Amino acid sequence: MDNIIATPKHVSSDDAQKRRTANYNPNIWDYDFVQSIRSEFAGDTCKRRVENLKEDVRHMLIINNEMITLAQLDFIDDLQRLGLEYHFEMEITGALDALKSVINNSGIMDSDVHATTLCFRLLRQHGYFVSQDVFNSFMDEAGNFLTSLSQDVKGILSLYKASHLALEGENMMDKAKAFYSRTLKDLKENTDPYFVEQFSHALEVPSHWRVQWWEARWYTNIYERREHINPILLELAKLNFNMVQATHQGELKEIYRWWKNEGIAEKLSFARHRIVECFLWAVGIVFEPQYGYLRKWLTKILNPNR
Repeated sequence: MDNIIATPKHVSSDDAQKRRTANYNPNIWDYDFVQSIRSEFAGDTCKRRVENLKEDVRHMLIINNEMITLAQLDFIDDLQRLGLEYHFEMEITGALDALKSVINNSGIMDSDVHATTLCFRLLRQHGYFVSQDVFNSFMDEAGNFLTSLSQDVKGILSLYKASHLALEGENMMDKAKAFYSRTLKDLKENTDPYFVEQFSHALEVPSHWRVQWWEARWYTNIYERREHINPILLELAKLNFNMVQATHQGELKEIYRWWKNEGIAEKLSFARHRIVECFLWAVGIVFEPQYGYLRKWLTKILNPNR
């Protein structure tokens, strides 16, 4: 016989149906406020300007397969960190294919630690295998990185970033991470503030572990303060960021309308109202404009369960 749980005599049937309160803090994102958000970067004028800038950048990405320069590698790295990579996926893939094919014969790999580590990092970030042996020319007879490299501030920073892409068992990269993390901390006291900020940022967490969209915002500020900048790239980065943000705002307003029209708050009175927070989580997963459906789907699934 099934067990029967009786309701105590002093508790009414109505009280027995009531659920305890969750005591959640009220939502700070008012519906009317969200719907009032407007952006000047959502029009066709901005879209046309972005397309023109993209064409200029594509011309800069043209790479001779027999001669890949450090400037071109730095340019690709800037595109990635500025949140522009999704516009030039084919061009970047072609450039990295060319780099992989000539990596052993390229002159930039022999004497410049920044160039070598940049090649290593870009290729590994995109799934290409590169042996840690490319760093042999920077090792001493004891198998440690040359202490003289400590004078190359940019090279040290690049090597530290690359060390986080080591595979299991690659002791050479583990040594680099341990040694140069200490070196970076020491250099923070006697280095240009521009590099100090980058050191602090790199020491917190590897850049490829960060939320790409927030990283793009941070790096745009850093890039603008660089001594030699590409004005076309900077303009594209700023305009693209604002346009994508306008797209995100439009998606958020659509989700809010769905939430209100469906009466979710009344039907699920025990659920938290955290649409904005869940939407920002979805943006952190995938920020590119073409994935709006995925962001909206993730937000709708996540919010009632928060």
